[in-house]
This record gives sequence, structure tokens and C-alpha cells, in this order.
Amino acid sequence: MKFVDGLYDHAMTYYAADSGAGVFATGTIAWILALDEAEWDDPKTTEFVRGVTTNVLTAFAAGPAGRVHPSTGNASRYRNSIRPPESVEAAESA
Repeated sequence: MKFVDGLYDHAMTYYAADSGAGVFATGTIAWILALDEAEWDDPKTTEFVRGVTTNVLTAFAAGPAGRVHPSTGNASRYRNSIRPPESVEAAESA
């Protein structure tokens, strides 16, 4: 997530292939750096990235993730940059 002028941008993607495979892309190479608290200066981000990574790997290890977790065509509901929810704003100001 990148905050600019009170807006945030994200590029994480998940979809289910016809084969039943789940496909997950973080949209950033910084994801790898954020897994290692020594490489990233924000413990909250590291905790979040580790949690999401654990959830994704657990779901993928259980079998065809796309069958258990089908993707939903909802991209039209989102824009590239939107105002963060109040809970995100509160966490950022804390």
C-alpha cells in the first residue's frame, strides 16, 4: 500500500484458473522485504504481511485453492486509489 495525499494504492490480485488453481500476486517486490522485520522498519506491516502470507500458503497447501476459494469478479467496484477506511486512517495516525 502506498499512501499519497490521504489516498492509498494497492495492486494485490487473486483469481481462480479454470484448472481450479488459485493464483495470488502481491503486486510488489517489497512484500518479500516486509516479511523480514530486520529489512522493514514497520513491525505492524511485517505482522500484516506475515499473516496474509500464512493464510495464502495454508489455503494453497490444502489443495486447489481456486476450487475452495473461487475468485469473484469485483474489480469494477474498486479504483486504483481510494480513501482508506477510517480504521486504516486511525491505525496510520497511531
